Amino acid sequence: MTVDARTTLKTQLPGGHDALDDLSPDEASDLLQMFTAARAFEGKALEAAIDETISALPRLFRGTARAIVFPKGK
Repeated sequence: MTVDARTTLKTQLPGGHDALDDLSPDEASDLLQMFTAARAFEGKALEAAIDETISALPRLFRGTARAIVFPKGK
């Protein structure tokens, strides 16, 4: 799993990847788990913030605003 974790990190992180080669297999796996958890948390937080913002709009505009922000549906 070590090579897989390092390879996965290299595909998900922008920029140079030289520092990833210095990580031990366990460190690479831990970093991948933290990165994945942070990305999921940020996605949920962003969705909650958008919902809160849309709910502050007058009811008349909420549907239109939601359709603009989420064109393919939510």
